[in-house]
Amino acid sequence: MGLVVYLVEVKMTKNQIIAKNLFLIILFLIFCLFGYSVSLSTVDGIQRLSDYNEIKDINVSRIYEKMVPNSAFDKRNGLTYIKGEEIPFDGIMIAKKRGDVIVGIYQYSNGKGHGIQNDYHENGNLSVKSIEDENGTGDALFYYPNGKLKRKAYYENDIAMKHTEYYESGKIKEILNSKGGLNAEVIGYYENGNKSYIMNIIQDYSVKGKINYLKNGESIAYEKNGNLWGILNFKNNSAYGLPQKLFKNGKLKYEFISAAEVGEKLETMTYFKEYFDKSDKLKLDCDEVSSGEWHCKEYKKDGTLKNEFTSPTYKPKKDNSFWINAFLGIWNILF
Repeated sequence: MGLVVYLVEVKMTKNQIIAKNLFLIILFLIFCLFGYSVSLSTVDGIQRLSDYNEIKDINVSRIYEKMVPNSAFDKRNGLTYIKGEEIPFDGIMIAKKRGDVIVGIYQYSNGKGHGIQNDYHENGNLSVKSIEDENGTGDALFYYPNGKLKRKAYYENDIAMKHTEYYESGKIKEILNSKGGLNAEVIGYYENGNKSYIMNIIQDYSVKGKINYLKNGESIAYEKNGNLWGILNFKNNSAYGLPQKLFKNGKLKYEFISAAEVGEKLETMTYFKEYFDKSDKLKLDCDEVSSGEWHCKEYKKDGTLKNEFTSPTYKPKKDNSFWINAFLGIWNILF
């Protein structure tokens, strides 16, 4: 009988050992899955951010902090690495300045930007909130320092497909719609709601963190009262050799071919036409007959010829303030 009892005790001990080992294995697996998870709520300075309640419970395998403007990353073959490391970064990078002032939170997966990509004003309010996949596709929101929405945009492959920009008052300032690739149409508005411009552009991303508009095609400018101000043409941001029109009180005043890359130089080529105010009748009609020589015809309001002359270069005879002010005004809007 004693032998039987002994055998039972040995059998029970083995079961206990098996159960214990199984329990330890389960604990180990749980630790592997969750033990290395780090929450954003543990980061110093995170609580002062305007979206703290939204991001505090985000958990990642690693959080890496760096001070700006120091660079902590290397880019190799389109992947992001922490300097000195050979494995693509996976986790969240926190950018700080002056101690615990957070100015950026950027999430990566296997070396590629994925998830939240947020910039912050120094007061803790969001500057940019972006949620993109590893291909640079997703939405982005831009904010003024006071927290008001400045712009909302949608990107595909890091190229803006559409965006709407706002004044601090909340009124629409600009709308961009893609026409395919880098080509887009941009419509601007005065704060009173009237259109300020319509531009055909090529988006230029050559400067990191900035989008430049290269004018390409027709651009139309308007005065604050809604009157047409100018119809200008560009090719790769240059007005050279292309027809331009300026309007006064909504009526065509000047039309010419630009002899300058940009119009503020007020240089013309090939032809120059001036119209009487509030009329579609020609006042002056000049043609460049040869290099450096212009032949001009000046007309009366009834359309009869008043004068005819040849000039080395065309220059307005009297007050040219409208010419100058119109160009400066239009260029301030478009550029």
